[in-house]
Amino acid sequence: PVKIFVCGGGFTGVELVAELSCYARKMAKAHRFKHKSHLITLYEAGLKILPMIPEEKRQHILRRLTKLGVAVMENSPIEEVGSDFVKLKSGQKMEGDIIVWTAGIKANELLKNVSGLPLSPAGKIIVGETLDVKGLKNVFAIGDNVEFIDPRTQKPVPALAYVANDQGKVAANNIINTIRAEPLKQYKPFYSVWVAPAGGKYAIAHLWNGIHFTGFWGWAVRELIDLRYMFSILPPVKAISLMWQEVTLFTGND
Repeated sequence: PVKIFVCGGGFTGVELVAELSCYARKMAKAHRFKHKSHLITLYEAGLKILPMIPEEKRQHILRRLTKLGVAVMENSPIEEVGSDFVKLKSGQKMEGDIIVWTAGIKANELLKNVSGLPLSPAGKIIVGETLDVKGLKNVFAIGDNVEFIDPRTQKPVPALAYVANDQGKVAANNIINTIRAEPLKQYKPFYSVWVAPAGGKYAIAHLWNGIHFTGFWGWAVRELIDLRYMFSILPPVKAISLMWQEVTLFTGND
């Protein structure tokens, strides 16, 4: 069987292993394989996959992945990754056919070469409450290369696309306000709304005020969110065309 290792149990890793498993099962059925054609393993360095979501929802996703045949290895920090192997800090080494890294990103090394740029121990740009770069006048920074400490949790905000999008709006507003000599807007991070796709037409959507949808309706919410984003960056006809391609592709893996 083909061995696939996915390293990183965040939203990206969970979505990927679920979709891979759905597709692999579909291919095995189409070609009438007599034996199991694939082994998919998800490795997570921390004690839990998706540690940022409620335990009840996390257990739901774990059961879904198990049902799809994914082996979930929590508390398994990786020491080394090669083109055909994964070595854990425990010393255990597993050989595989496909290795995918989804355990987050490293700050761009270019930042270290920028004179006067304040960096955190992780190599990310340190910003204040208005996303202004510490120690630099009229300079703002956003996105995955920024370390912004959420005052509510005292932890860095997660590197998510819609988080970076929100930061961009605040930074753009503050650039305008700087030009106009007006007060700067404070950035208030918000990331309690999330959707966790788990293969085919299945997802868990956690919305405002504790409202959540599971299974097909969770997937429908995900598609509506994607469609809304497509409309924000593309002409209507192009947005609908791309969404139709997405729907056709993912529903085919059920």
